Amino acid sequence: MDVHEYQLLLDLSRAITMVRDADALLRIMMEQVRPLFGFDDAGILVLDADGAHHRDLIVGHPSVMPTEATRRVAAAGLGGWLPHHGSMIEAHMHACHAANAPLVFAFDEMLREFPEYPFHALMQDLGYKEVLATLLRVRGDSIGILYFISSEHGHFRTQQFELFEAIADQIAIAVCNIEANEEITTLAEERRLRADILAKVNDALKHAAEDLAVARTFEDIYGVFLRQAAAISGTTGGAVLQRSGSSSTRFEFVALLDQGDVILGERLHTLAMVAAIPERSEHDTTGHFARLAQGHTLLSPLDDLQRILPEGAAWVRATGNQAALSVPFTLHGNVQGYLGLPLRDERAQSSVVRETLKALASQIAVALELVRLADVAKRAAVAVERQTAAQERAAELATANDALRDSIEQLSGLGNVDAFLGAMLNAACEATGAECGSIMLFDAALTQAKLHIMVQDGHVSDIEREPGLALWRRTFALNEPGWVDMVKLFLRTPGFWWTSVDDPAFAPDIATWFREWHYVSVANFPLRRGNQLLGSLGLAFRTPQSPTGARLELIGVLAQQVALALELTRLSDEARRDAEQAATLKERTRIAREMHDTLAQAFTGVIVQLEAARRAVDDDPAAAGTHMLRAGALARDGLAEARRAVQALGPRALEDGDLVAALGHVVHQLQ
Repeated sequence: MDVHEYQLLLDLSRAITMVRDADALLRIMMEQVRPLFGFDDAGILVLDADGAHHRDLIVGHPSVMPTEATRRVAAAGLGGWLPHHGSMIEAHMHACHAANAPLVFAFDEMLREFPEYPFHALMQDLGYKEVLATLLRVRGDSIGILYFISSEHGHFRTQQFELFEAIADQIAIAVCNIEANEEITTLAEERRLRADILAKVNDALKHAAEDLAVARTFEDIYGVFLRQAAAISGTTGGAVLQRSGSSSTRFEFVALLDQGDVILGERLHTLAMVAAIPERSEHDTTGHFARLAQGHTLLSPLDDLQRILPEGAAWVRATGNQAALSVPFTLHGNVQGYLGLPLRDERAQSSVVRETLKALASQIAVALELVRLADVAKRAAVAVERQTAAQERAAELATANDALRDSIEQLSGLGNVDAFLGAMLNAACEATGAECGSIMLFDAALTQAKLHIMVQDGHVSDIEREPGLALWRRTFALNEPGWVDMVKLFLRTPGFWWTSVDDPAFAPDIATWFREWHYVSVANFPLRRGNQLLGSLGLAFRTPQSPTGARLELIGVLAQQVALALELTRLSDEARRDAEQAATLKERTRIAREMHDTLAQAFTGVIVQLEAARRAVDDDPAAAGTHMLRAGALARDGLAEARRAVQALGPRALEDGDLVAALGHVVHQLQ
């Protein structure tokens, strides 16, 4: 290449580094590359990431390259010819790879070799004679092929091949930049949508908790629940169905939301699908209701729903929807019923929406239990004069109602999860007469347990500083005595573990600690989210205590609230981490692109100056020296810019530790 060609390549390199979309790349090819080679048309073919399939063909279109060829290609619908021309393209790529150089292919020869491809006939009809092809390579890997098409035989000269390959290298870099920009844009949009969804569902959960805190009847609860669930999932309908018995697959409608109207009672039972579902679910021939009874969330397209419940499919179709989502709700580990929501398409809801609907379903189970407990308390109060035991139960249930209502109100304004958990433990202690409450969290594999928070005598304990709590600072193995029996019980049944501190099953060091603090009875309840065991809620008493029905119901419901708060906190932390990762990825990509662009321009300038120096060294040594000085200046400027970009990027090894740890990691790799 001569100096003029090097200058053209330098200008092209500068233009290509600014490319961010396919149209801009085509415009550069037609405005800057076309005059250099005099070709008629051009095409860029890009492979999939695995290199096995042809993914895209960037061809000129009338807005960029208004030639007769582009109009004919568009009119013939040949923009999608690529999947049907795989063998021809593979043959071209293999030939270029074997020759390690650009190659010229004649259209008449390609038509004889591949007569079934209409593209060749169209090219001949337009008067095109040959095509110049070379591989697009990045770091030695072929990512596609570049075509220049001419209407003359012998148009492309071998003297131009070196420049043609250099241009192909620049275009390959541009293609990678385009794909990286598209990926970043897509990722940013996904993160934005996820943040929008989280904001929406957080508002819905807050409103649901506030409304449920003042609900007094089942009708109130159904209305709150269905409207908030519809708001989260973006639909206008929904239904609550209750399960008949803990071992049955029989479900019955108890409420229906239809175009904003909550239907209950006699109006509900006039609907065909309401009358049909008890028998269809009890004689479950599809296995659908059995899976719901096991706690599985199910997405059913209309075709599947037609087989499961034709009457339900008719209602979903009549409301303009295409699928139904069923979300079970549980209490004490047992499925109590499920929430059914019609959806406008068959695509699965996002994980955030699904997890939020599960959390809302758990909230309704808690609220329904709250109303049921209140109803029990009212019935017990009626018989207060005839039975002392009933009077005591009514008092316990009244305390339970207050504690549960307070917990729901606090959950609606949840800002600090530990403050909420501390308030929950104090409420549990006050309602049951316990002097100590604690929350133990288990790892996902159920091998270790760690105390998360403890309250004693109404105050949250400082576990890390109080000398009497040294035992609870360590991590406990769940295969140790006491722990293993409790975990087995929680996994086997939805029950509880209530025992004396003198029970031989207790670990000796834990039993000693309880005695030193004058505790004599201990109760532990499982914290669950679906089928996952998160940990346990523990209560300790300084006087002998035994479990009663009201106490067990209350603590079980409080445990559900604690598990729900932990799950909401996990979702919030996950959303925050996603947003931070997206921001970090975007900044790293920007700095890396800046560094690449700087080096590409600097090295191209160095090549131009060195080549000019080589040509002038014999005839004009002074000019050659000038060119050498310019090359050195360009290299130093490029190195300085690269160092600046590298300093801004920062080594990844320092993100997870200090300098000493990072150096140790490097030494380990070298060994």
